[in-house]
Amino acid sequence: MHFTSTSCSWLNMVEIFFGIITRQAIRRGTFASVTDLESTITDYIDSYNDRAKPFAWTKTASHLIDKIKRKSINNTKHLESLSVIGSSGFTTAVGVIRASR
Repeated sequence: MHFTSTSCSWLNMVEIFFGIITRQAIRRGTFASVTDLESTITDYIDSYNDRAKPFAWTKTASHLIDKIKRKSINNTKHLESLSVIGSSGFTTAVGVIRASR
């Protein structure tokens, strides 16, 4: 069985790491062979893991959830739908986002 996450936050973290390793190790190097490139990547990952520190949360979960709820209420956007008749004669639904005040 294969598990695929329902959110993509893990994929975003992988993309961020690829960006970091590209900027800090790969783009700066000159590689005579694929073996040299693999060795550079392996060395970078090892040193990255040696410097890694656990993330220390400074806020409680309830504080963060309350803040998210307040933010979603303050930044609510409404979708106003319009009907537009295109040049082909078909009616197309168009959404216009308007920020509430």
